[in-house]
Order: sequence, then structure tokens, then C-alpha cells
Amino acid sequence: MTMSKPLLRAKGLVQSYRVKSGLLSGARELHALKGIDLTINRGEIVGLVGESGCGKSTLARILLGLEQPVSGTVEVDGVPVTQADKRARARRIQPVFQDPYGSLNPSMIIRDIIALPLKVHQICPADERMRRVARLADQVGLPARLLDAVPGELSGGQRQRVAIARALIIEPELLICDEPTSALDVSVQAQILNLLMDLRRDTGVAMLFISHDLAVVEYMTDRMFVMYLGQIVETGPTADVFSAPGHHYTMALQQSVFSPDDDAGLPTTRLKGNPPSPLDPPTGCAFHPRCEAATGTCREISPELVDLRKGGLCACHFPLGVDSGNTPLTRSDPHALRESG
Repeated sequence: MTMSKPLLRAKGLVQSYRVKSGLLSGARELHALKGIDLTINRGEIVGLVGESGCGKSTLARILLGLEQPVSGTVEVDGVPVTQADKRARARRIQPVFQDPYGSLNPSMIIRDIIALPLKVHQICPADERMRRVARLADQVGLPARLLDAVPGELSGGQRQRVAIARALIIEPELLICDEPTSALDVSVQAQILNLLMDLRRDTGVAMLFISHDLAVVEYMTDRMFVMYLGQIVETGPTADVFSAPGHHYTMALQQSVFSPDDDAGLPTTRLKGNPPSPLDPPTGCAFHPRCEAATGTCREISPELVDLRKGGLCACHFPLGVDSGNTPLTRSDPHALRESG
């Protein structure tokens, strides 16, 4: 049986920038992405989590075509996006950004903001555009009376509904949602998250949901990727990653959010300190300076992604839940694969 192609596939994405770290110092290389592989299937919501500065937004910009990687490819339906023009890519992939205040033109009325992609892509006549805007505004819970307002007259949650409507108006297959609720009040966050879930159910649109909030990712996503200092350190079905994390960083992120009981019987990994500077990354495993389980191997050798469960990978020499003694796991290790319960 032939497996269908993923809607989007990123392969070996590398991105770096030349930056100056001081007035008197020369330019240095900042490695933002280090060989990122990622897939998104039709209709699924994929989470991307990690602390600020780990490369999540850089990856989003590359997937959207807003910047080009140093190396690696992005494919849509198996075709490299470099072979398609920007307009064709925008028809299929649309962004929903973090800032609902800065992402909307303050001088345009809401109905024109939502309709603008239809005009740019010359999809339908003006009268049909307005009918589509009215239908979509209703679908995202935006009152009709606000369509003639300007963004400054709307609340943060209302502005984010406008941004979502604008992204959906040309019926894309994938939304890149980069921290779409982090600038909103908690009560409004829940409304926007539920709206996105409803839109996936009703339209079948796939999403890459980027967040530093693990509780939101657990609620929203089918699969997830965990990033640390420009690398994917764990990936798998969301339920599996939360129930049995393999990477010590993933566990530390969870415990920094959920603070389990002392009697819960869970490992007591804690997230300490701050991530190293990408201008001066550590040797070996990038997480070893913050990892309580780090050994000499971790300090010297960068771990590969290995199979930990069906559909899941982890880049750790001594992953949680795997008794490998003092021997680091490798891709060829027959004991690397563990069942997911």
C-alpha cells in the first residue's frame, strides 16, 4: 500500500546569521537551525514547543517563504516550494502571527483587511468578496457590526479573530500559527484555541501550532516536536510524549508547568538555568549544561535522534524509560525501540 505524501515536509533545514556580539568584536556565526526535519499531514495539528530563542519562529518564517535557509528543502505535496512562485505558496500556506495589534493595517476597515487576500489573488469579483467576508466573519465569531470598524476599535481577541479570518479567506491547506494566543488574556486564549479546533473540524485545515506553553500544545495537537537550541530533541504523538517523555528537556519542560506531587512517582527532572547562547553553543549534547543526568558522553558527543516508540524519536544518549546501563543508545541499537503502551 502506497503511503500518501505529507502535506508539508521540511528536510535538513539549516539557518545561520552573521551577527556582532559587541561594538569592538567582529561578526560571528549564529546557528539558528541545525538540520531540522519536520512533516505535517493533511488535517492534523502539529505542535512545535521550546523556550524563547530556540528557533521556532525562524523555522516558521522559512516554511512561509519569508526567508531562505542556508541549506535544506521545504516540500508541499512532494514538490519543493522553490519551484512555485510566492503567490502559489501563499494560496496553500497562510500565517497567524502572535501580535494581533501589529499584524493588521490600522488605517483599513476590518472587511477590507479580511478581503485583501481575495483581491491580491484575484479570486472573485468584489461583490462576491464581501459575501465571503460576511460568511467567514460569522464563522470565526466576529460580529457584523465590527466589519466597518478599524483595528484600534477592537479588543485583542477580536483582532486575532480578524487575523484568522484573513488567513482562511483564500481556503489554504495549512496555517502556520506562531504563538497565536500568547498576547491575549487567559479567558480570550481559550476562546481562540477552541475556535481553531472548530475550524480544523469544519474545514480540514492543517496547522503548525508554535508555542512555549505545553498545556496548550497538549490540548491542541495530534503530534509534537520539541526544539532546543536550533535542534529537534524529541518528537512523537502528543499523548505519548506527555505520558512517557524520553528527553530530559521534555520532562523538565513538563514539570516546570505542571509541578506534580512528590508522591506521583514521576522522575524529578527540573529545568534549571537559561539556555546557552547560540553564539557559543556547548560541545556534545546542547542540553548537557542544564541536565542533571549528563555524563561525560553527553558533554563530548552530540546524540542522534533514535526510535523510542512507534512514531516517536528522541535525541538523548540516556533517554528516560530506557534501561541502557552506561551505554549510550544509537540508531543501530536494537534496544532503542520501545512500545508506546
